[in-house]
Amino acid sequence: MKNMKLEPRNETPNAAGAATGDLRLGFICLARKAFDFGLARKLAEQARERLGQLTGRLVVPQEWMIENLEQAEAAARTFEDGRVQAVLVFCGTFASAELTLHLAERLQVPLIVWTVPEPELGDYLHLNSLVGGNAVTSALYKLGFLYKFYHRSVDDEQFYQALGRYLDVLGLARALRGLRIGMVGARPAGFQDITVDELAVRKKLGLQIHTIELAELFARVGGIPEEEAAKLSRKWKSEHRVSGPAPEELIKTGRLVLALKELARENRLDVLAVRCLPEIWQHTGVTPCAALSFLTDEGLSAACEADVLGAATMYAHRWLSGAQAPFISDLISVDPARNVGRLWHCGVAPASLANRPPVRLSRQYIRKTGVTIEFSLKAGPVTVSRLDSVGSDFRMLIASGEATGEDIPLKGTAADVVFKENVTDLLEVIVNQGFPHHFAMSYGDITEQLRDLCLLLGIRVVTVQTR
Repeated sequence: MKNMKLEPRNETPNAAGAATGDLRLGFICLARKAFDFGLARKLAEQARERLGQLTGRLVVPQEWMIENLEQAEAAARTFEDGRVQAVLVFCGTFASAELTLHLAERLQVPLIVWTVPEPELGDYLHLNSLVGGNAVTSALYKLGFLYKFYHRSVDDEQFYQALGRYLDVLGLARALRGLRIGMVGARPAGFQDITVDELAVRKKLGLQIHTIELAELFARVGGIPEEEAAKLSRKWKSEHRVSGPAPEELIKTGRLVLALKELARENRLDVLAVRCLPEIWQHTGVTPCAALSFLTDEGLSAACEADVLGAATMYAHRWLSGAQAPFISDLISVDPARNVGRLWHCGVAPASLANRPPVRLSRQYIRKTGVTIEFSLKAGPVTVSRLDSVGSDFRMLIASGEATGEDIPLKGTAADVVFKENVTDLLEVIVNQGFPHHFAMSYGDITEQLRDLCLLLGIRVVTVQTR
């Protein structure tokens, strides 16, 4: 498929999921007077009104019922002047595919092709909308243009919900071009699986990696006033159960949180990928697990182990799940008999995902120092994915299932997920295709949106057949 023009975002950092209303969407209706032109206009007007409620930036040309190339050219100029980021082509009747091809070639933005069911109004075709849309999509496909197709009636509210989700995907694709990932420290020794080619990632996806030395973080931690950190400490003690960490460890964690927030704000960072061990523990006296959990819950997603593409995957999950906090996790075991995979990490999941709040603030189970967070995750439908690259091959593993919400007797944060896919096959794909050991998990089924995102960005989708 051709590379579409995905204009870099201009939203404020961490505005995940907020761009649907800001996306500039062009709208036209293709129609011929040889068919029921009046009915086509009536349906298109109804669609136009509802679309205006869905996105506050609908761009409509003065002549929006398009019959000929001259009108298509005028519409293209309007869309260029309006800097539209996608165009919805409403197929009111059968019409020439040439009109849509002109827009595709001129604008180089994603297209949405919408056909409507044929009305039962007698013994002849009033609209022939579906055939017209079929001709359009065939031509677009053969010329390598991206498009999304819908065949739905104009009064179908489920359609508008689906379209809203796709507009979210378009907003995310735009946001990723210019997304700033703060890589705090280098990847840990021995973690070659999460190595990333900075320039390849920037060229392919537009992701910008901003490096921050650990020495800069430590200097910033030392400059945080104790009282500011103590305020956070008191807040956490009022919200969570503290079992193990000393008061000074909570204050040190507060300093770490505030330092990372300062660095993110000053460097306009959208997400963080933090080298968590061993230097932070050695220099500050606390493990950063809980600090990353708190930041993720506040809206600044933070991956541990300096996992840059893991952080980018978290960002995508937050955007597409309605700004819910994501969980960066390891797949630590599978149970083929139950088709269950256990997702776990040593204490970075956001507390908002707990099955039985309040959660427990404790000591890190290996380092025997604070502060980490412990709980089992709540029940509900989940999506699990991982963005990865192998040379110039960018790919995303996508799976889904149901978190059981069961209590899991493990230190750290964990969830048992009954996968829709065969969990044994899923593990074999992960291992035999060399995926890294981190996976983002969020609540809700966003698999279709992730697939659409991959199509827009030229990322190869990797899935396992569902049971």
